[in-house]
Amino acid sequence: MVGCETDRPSSGGTSAAITSLAQSVAKRLYGSGNGTINAEVTGRTTQIEVNADGTKTMLTGGTKTIYSWDTDKGEITQKTETVKSHSEVLRNPLVNLNEEIQRLEELLMSKKSHLKSKLSIFIFYLTLFILFVKYEKMI
Repeated sequence: MVGCETDRPSSGGTSAAITSLAQSVAKRLYGSGNGTINAEVTGRTTQIEVNADGTKTMLTGGTKTIYSWDTDKGEITQKTETVKSHSEVLRNPLVNLNEEIQRLEELLMSKKSHLKSKLSIFIFYLTLFILFVKYEKMI
């Protein structure tokens, strides 16, 4: 799992404490060793600039923290690295989300649909629902 903009101010209002979103995800994912322990959670902190055309540019600097489960120690470990020094324009993957949702709905209704099993149909509708929820949160 990879996240960007990992640190956010505490929602407590007056507290200046920083809570790492990536670390919170790692704690829930690993579940004290009872969860998914063979995955890494990577979080990055950097400044992101929004351009006039809506694209985003990741500015130079920042850090990358990798969280993983140490089976021998029975705990979460973390390693922090410096992010490569370059700027990169980030593309918004949800920019055409409404069109993609419509395309998926049309595919499902078409006679050419290859969705044969109930599981395939369930997964398809679940994906469609998740995309719809993401779209609703954007507008």
